[in-house]
Amino acid sequence: MLFSELIKGRKIAIIGSASYMKEEDYGSSIDKNDLIVRINRGCEIIPGNQKSIGSRTDILYSCLIEQKENAGDWNAKMLIDDYEIKYLCTTPASGIDGFSQGTSLHRMVNKEKYEDLSKKIPCRIIDSKFFTSIARQINCRPTTGYIAIYDILRHSPESLTIHGFDFFYSNWFPEYKKGSSLGLDSLWKNTLKSKRHKHKNMWEHAKTNLLNNEKVVIDDHLRKVLNIDNWWG
Repeated sequence: MLFSELIKGRKIAIIGSASYMKEEDYGSSIDKNDLIVRINRGCEIIPGNQKSIGSRTDILYSCLIEQKENAGDWNAKMLIDDYEIKYLCTTPASGIDGFSQGTSLHRMVNKEKYEDLSKKIPCRIIDSKFFTSIARQINCRPTTGYIAIYDILRHSPESLTIHGFDFFYSNWFPEYKKGSSLGLDSLWKNTLKSKRHKHKNMWEHAKTNLLNNEKVVIDDHLRKVLNIDNWWG
């Protein structure tokens, strides 16, 4: 099935990994959506947290870079058997500015593992021209989660509900970076200073493009963050 056919007219929920979700009770409402989307290691934190973040992952957007701070360790069996992923989307190779010269895998992605996975479930690389168009708008390389939002919207869902995103106003969900050599606080501070992913730019872009989009449903926490006047980083 083409990705556009999968998304068009469906109710989609995209779930990020911000720490505020740990204290929320969105799980049952998340599970009522037609399709649930998670980012990178997001499917790993479901066990024990279903009440907060829902119980399944239908589509995974992953950079597929096998570092604990990124996609973590992965293989086809784990994604399909353990997490029951039905469709995988990944980001194209690009420069630090986010400009992509072609719809191809990032050089740090294991191509053999990707090819093995693509024989078992549908996989796609986000179109490089679209990826670059968003990078130009935000003047940096979009994160996997941020590009996922706009990639879904361009395929005409009935609605897109967003949870677990706050542009690092808070930290990550406690278990999300499990195995990283750096603590969450150090990772959080480094992330806010990133020159590759300029989170302030994405936050400013979202203020214009998400708050007033009739197809987008955002939770109270994200709405509060998008209505803050000054960046906190």
